[in-house]
Amino acid sequence: MLLCLTSVLIVNKYVHGYMNEGLFSKIHYVHLFLATITPVAIYYAFNKDAVRAIGVGILSSSIGCTVSDSVFPYIGGHLFGYNMTLHICILDEPQFAWSAIFIGGFAGIFLPRLFKKITHVTHFVHTFAATMAAIVYLLTFGFTGSDTVQIIYLIIILFVSVLVPCLLSDIVIPSLVFSESSFNEIMEHHHGHSHSHAHSHTKD
Repeated sequence: MLLCLTSVLIVNKYVHGYMNEGLFSKIHYVHLFLATITPVAIYYAFNKDAVRAIGVGILSSSIGCTVSDSVFPYIGGHLFGYNMTLHICILDEPQFAWSAIFIGGFAGIFLPRLFKKITHVTHFVHTFAATMAAIVYLLTFGFTGSDTVQIIYLIIILFVSVLVPCLLSDIVIPSLVFSESSFNEIMEHHHGHSHSHAHSHTKD
């Protein structure tokens, strides 16, 4: 996160006009696409109901990404006294945002057949995209990143903006939408996979 922030602040300082609404939207679409793939692929691996799998992916990404990339940065900026502008792509640019979500939903069904560990990649990359989107949003719609105080505020907002929506999309929403048994099965698999992965590293 700090590496992303440092890189973007350097670019923002030396390349005038680089941070803009168009750049934010493009990163946000990538985030929506990747964030839909992960929950769809995970759910479909245990329950071959494509409609329900895509449903949880659409719900998770549309809410989680909007909160992470726009709502929390907007609220955080206001709390620290900056004049922020609210921009929500699924409402302001629905044709592109929802296209990214639905394409991600179908990709979550088919990509795991070609790449077994696709969720590991998409989860990592969509977390990176979330960080970049939140940074660009803050610098486009209110912040300038011109002093130390702003950078400290940026770090605080970024931490909350990325962490909370990840918990929301990966745990809270699935637990509310699906049956307790289905949710527990998925969570047990994740725990078992993480434990076995760590155990294999220990043996090595």
